[in-house]
Amino acid sequence: MFFHGAKEGKKIEIIKNNNNACFEIDCDGKLIEKEKASNYSYAYKSIIGFGKIFFLETNEEKTNGLNNLMKHQTGKDIEYNFTEDELNNVCVYKMIVEEFTGKQNIL
Repeated sequence: MFFHGAKEGKKIEIIKNNNNACFEIDCDGKLIEKEKASNYSYAYKSIIGFGKIFFLETNEEKTNGLNNLMKHQTGKDIEYNFTEDELNNVCVYKMIVEEFTGKQNIL
């Protein structure tokens, strides 16, 4: 999983001190209504992943990471070009997922 953002800030400092990370993705959420309030529930599917964050240092690594982000966002497999200034002004990092779990509550 690739990310990008500012080159400095609290998040960056935390990651530099401890690169362990996790993420959660929820989808297909829907309220399940019942006659009694205490019987209400929620349908969902979720994934939680655990891994480590690594900073991409070279322009080639950053370009690859940003192109992966663009492909995910646009659905297009296009190789974008970034200027040296653009690459110098952004922090690009990736999470290598080491394990994940899934859970669901369906109707």
